[in-house]
Amino acid sequence: MTVPPLTQALQETLSVFDCGGDPLTTTEVAEELGLGRRSTYERLERLADEDCIETKKAGANARVWWQPRVEDRESTTGVGEGSDGSPIKDERELLYRTTREIAEADTFREGLRGAIRDVCQKTEWEYGEVWLPVEDSGIRRIDVDYYEEGFAEFAALSEGYTFDKGEGLPGRVWATGEFEWAHDVEEGTTEEYPRRNAALATGLESALGVPIVAGDETVRPGRSTSN
Repeated sequence: MTVPPLTQALQETLSVFDCGGDPLTTTEVAEELGLGRRSTYERLERLADEDCIETKKAGANARVWWQPRVEDRESTTGVGEGSDGSPIKDERELLYRTTREIAEADTFREGLRGAIRDVCQKTEWEYGEVWLPVEDSGIRRIDVDYYEEGFAEFAALSEGYTFDKGEGLPGRVWATGEFEWAHDVEEGTTEEYPRRNAALATGLESALGVPIVAGDETVRPGRSTSN
C-alpha cells in the first residue's frame, strides 16, 4: 500500500519535534507554530494516526507528544522479512526521514539531496536523480542525485538531456503528475525512454518516476532508477 505524503501543514508541525527529543505539550507546539491550541491538536492527532509521532496522557486533561528515535522505530517497525522471505519496507519510516530532510534543510536542493539519498539507501536503489523546470518550459536534470560506483558516466550523459512535457519518463511524470513504474526498460522503446540504451549498458533495468507536488500542481519532477 502506498502511504500518501504529508500535507505541508503536517510537515511544518512535524518539523517542530527533535527526533528522540523531550515530549512536548499541545500548548508548546501551538506556541512554536503560532497557531491556536485546537488547530494544533488536530494536526498532532493526524501525525499520530500516521505513526509519525507518539502520544500519551499526562495528568487528567493534558497530553504530550514526541517523535521517537529512528532506532526505536526500527526496532518495532523497521525492515524485516515476510513469510515468503521477501523484504518488508517500512514506508512510514521512509516518509518520516524524507520529510525531516526537506523540513530541516537550509535550501530546497539540500533537502532533496538528503531525501533522494535516504530513498535510495532504504530501498537499495543504485541510482537516483532529480529533474527541475528550466526557462524554456522543459525540465533538466540537476546536480542533486545519488548513485553507486559505476554510474557516473550515465549521470554525466543525462545532464545533456532536456525533456518537454510528455517526453521521456521525466516528461511524462511532469505532465501527468502521477508516478510511473517501468519494471523492464528493455521492453520499452527509445521513443518511450530516450536514454534506454545507455541505461541498459550501465546495468539499469527498471525505472520509477515520482512527481513532487504542491496541492494539485506538479512543481518539482523527480526520477529514480534501479536495476
